[in-house]
Amino acid sequence: MEESINPTINIGPVTFDLTLTALTLLSVALIFGFIYWASRNMTVKPKGKQNVLEYLYDFVVGFTEPNVGSRYMKDYSLFYLCLFLFMVIANNLGLMAKLQTTDGTNLWTSPTANLQFDLALSFGIILMTHIEGIRRRGVKKYLKGFVTPGFMTPMNLLEEVTNFLSLALRVFGNIFAGEVMVHASLPGTRSALDVLGARSRIPLLPHQLTGGGDKTVSRIHSPIVPTSMYYVMRQRPRPPPLRHLSERD
Repeated sequence: MEESINPTINIGPVTFDLTLTALTLLSVALIFGFIYWASRNMTVKPKGKQNVLEYLYDFVVGFTEPNVGSRYMKDYSLFYLCLFLFMVIANNLGLMAKLQTTDGTNLWTSPTANLQFDLALSFGIILMTHIEGIRRRGVKKYLKGFVTPGFMTPMNLLEEVTNFLSLALRVFGNIFAGEVMVHASLPGTRSALDVLGARSRIPLLPHQLTGGGDKTVSRIHSPIVPTSMYYVMRQRPRPPPLRHLSERD
């Protein structure tokens, strides 16, 4: 695979990756546009675009409710829907096309193919679970879950660190490896961008869907991994369904 770099800009001590920022904003814009479009003029008897939106909502609720519990679904269902849609789009942007300048500057990639992005996403989700746990249970009862039973305290604390790392690394490994394999093995189509000093590669989607083998499997299941990070990391041998949100000790 050709070595590539992403364009950056420095604002004070902070360096922003312009490619990741642009494609992250694109993912958010696509989600907002889709939900806004599909939720206009909704009726009691759904049809057309409303059917699509409601199917996606029911799908997300269906595989998250067993882990979260019906008691909390109404509070988090829309968050899960947006997170799921974001991961589906962000994971697959780099699969659809590859765009680089002649000097190797990368202009198009999946945001989740960047390890720093995945670490930040994983940290944000885990941080949210702790904040919600404290908000719902109180500081004392929440911290008690880490020291009950006492001999498991080191393992409980270590688990929080390993959750953070494993969730990010699983997403990064799936998406980055998928992009490398797809762009290395599939023929590309040269376009008018070549005239402007850029090189583009548009993978052949039918080949990816029918002959991609492991690449296709990786892309299909990888959105489920980060979408489920909120729930999977809460599955402990202690009180179900979620230790941090459950009121039972």
